[in-house]
Amino acid sequence: AQATKADTVKKAEAKPVQSAKVDTAKKTASKPEKVVAPAAQPEAKKPVSEQSKPVATKVDTLKKAEAKAEKPVTPAAPAKSAEKVVASAKQETPVQQQPEASSKSLVLTNEQATPQRLAQAMAGGAPLLQLKGVVRCAKKSQPLSSVYVMVTGIGSGEPLLKVPVDPQTGAYSMWLTSGRKYGIVVKAANYLFYTDHYNLPLPQGDAQAVETVKNVQLLPVEKNVTLELKNITLDPRTRNLSRESKTDLNSLADFMAAHPDLRVELNMYTENERLSSIFAVRVVDALTDLGVKADRLVPISSVAAATNKVELTILD
Repeated sequence: AQATKADTVKKAEAKPVQSAKVDTAKKTASKPEKVVAPAAQPEAKKPVSEQSKPVATKVDTLKKAEAKAEKPVTPAAPAKSAEKVVASAKQETPVQQQPEASSKSLVLTNEQATPQRLAQAMAGGAPLLQLKGVVRCAKKSQPLSSVYVMVTGIGSGEPLLKVPVDPQTGAYSMWLTSGRKYGIVVKAANYLFYTDHYNLPLPQGDAQAVETVKNVQLLPVEKNVTLELKNITLDPRTRNLSRESKTDLNSLADFMAAHPDLRVELNMYTENERLSSIFAVRVVDALTDLGVKADRLVPISSVAAATNKVELTILD
């Protein structure tokens, strides 16, 4: 009997504990469990530029990609008439892409250009073109004596051929490999020189004898006479003289050597004042390297829209 009572007491004492445990379990189950985030690992510090827009970069990239993909296609321009299309093609043809002439280009005087030589050149895939014209005085329009015409390489300034001008008529003639770009230099005693870059076209169709005319007028050496040297240019990216400037620089240096008492003004034009100042320094440096004394040169820098050239004016 005593054991029974003892057991009853023990059971009575045990029940409240069990009930408490059950109640606690129910309450715990009824409450939403809190998920404890794991402790964040320390991150390496990013540069300020990355901290300021870690997500925006990806978003911006996606937006740009979407915008690019959704970019509307520009509708095709209406068809042009046949005449307009031909005119447009002529204007947009990049003639500057013609390869420059070099010492490997075949160049002949009029006497050397025999029918056999011309036929050989045509058969070899390098047809020759006759360049001819008349050289006159710009003021009197009369033929000049003691004149010669020279063709050079553009980038090298290397003389390729030199032919005299007929003193009676002022005519000259030479044969050059067509489809090339040449430097043309014309010089005469007591006259300013003439320079140009000239593209010789390729023959059209089956034509084997093609000619092109290049007439030249020379200015006399007089005070205040101005000559435009449009082939001396400044490369705005490198801020150095372009390689195509060599023909005109060499011709100007030769002219100054032939007229040792002259002083000239050189006006350098670009679209930017700073570039024009750099241009003036580059031109003077190039000429002094070719033997011209700096005190014979008066450099000026000028600004004008869409220009990149040099103007030479005789001072005295």
